[in-house]
Amino acid sequence: MFTFSATGLTTPPMIIYPGKRLKAEIAASVPPEWGIGISDTGWMKAEVFQDYICNVLHPSLVKNNIKFPIILFVDGHSTHLTYELSDICKELKIILICLYPNATRILQPADVSAFKPIKSGWKKVVLKWRTDNLNCILGKDKFAPILEEVVKDYAREKTITDGFRATGLYPFNPDSIDFSKCLGGQNQKQEDEKYNRQPQPMGYETFQNILGEEKIKLFQNFCGKTDDDCTDFILLHKLWKEFHTVRKEPEKNTSRGESNELDPTEYQDEFNLTTIENQLELGQNNIHMSEPSVPTEPNLEDLDREYFEWKRIGKDRYKRY
Repeated sequence: MFTFSATGLTTPPMIIYPGKRLKAEIAASVPPEWGIGISDTGWMKAEVFQDYICNVLHPSLVKNNIKFPIILFVDGHSTHLTYELSDICKELKIILICLYPNATRILQPADVSAFKPIKSGWKKVVLKWRTDNLNCILGKDKFAPILEEVVKDYAREKTITDGFRATGLYPFNPDSIDFSKCLGGQNQKQEDEKYNRQPQPMGYETFQNILGEEKIKLFQNFCGKTDDDCTDFILLHKLWKEFHTVRKEPEKNTSRGESNELDPTEYQDEFNLTTIENQLELGQNNIHMSEPSVPTEPNLEDLDREYFEWKRIGKDRYKRY
């Protein structure tokens, strides 16, 4: 995980290893100022990103005498949008700004310019290492030293500053963005359909994941008094209380073996009636009620045909549809 500055500075990155524990020789191979993260899958987690902000990024900025507050642009990954992270960044004077979704290819300097030479350099350095170490395996203990060499040789200041300029972030200039990457046939049509969808309401699980377990525990033990001059806490507690109340209401009939899920057909007649009434009030005359069917005289030929069929195959085997 990398963070680049508009001045061309590359802050110490963090390497996230998969697993539960990390061997001592692997940890020793990582440069001292770099961060080490561990997750089950090797992918980003909220706790790992918070550790990176507190123990890697912020100390590096202080060491380089960067003036605070600073702006940190992040993508819309869920690990970057937790309430704990917001509190941490507020305390450290780091302003988080989330870039537009599905737009990192034109708005994120790392994707626009910085990562391409790093990826190219990684292939070259790895190929050279394999050539020089034919009988060795490229394991986790070799990863950090190789990456350090790549960052040193291929993360150039000019490339990084050009990325910020091309995305219009610094100097701020929306006209610098290459919007041609957004245009194009079927992809644009799919994007339009995606953004024209009705927004989905937030569920309790999503709300809980954003706040985190510690904040939920505080809400559960909250008695209505706080010494903190924090309007956000009171507002979030009210939202949590509403979620908690709504979640309990469907469970009132579960003791009798009834399902706690709402039946969408329960209000179907009421919804249809309301819809028709609203349309009539708005003067919409496009509702056509079907007229009752008029009974017709029976066809004698059809009755005779059915009677003879019944006589031919027997009463028990004949079924009239």
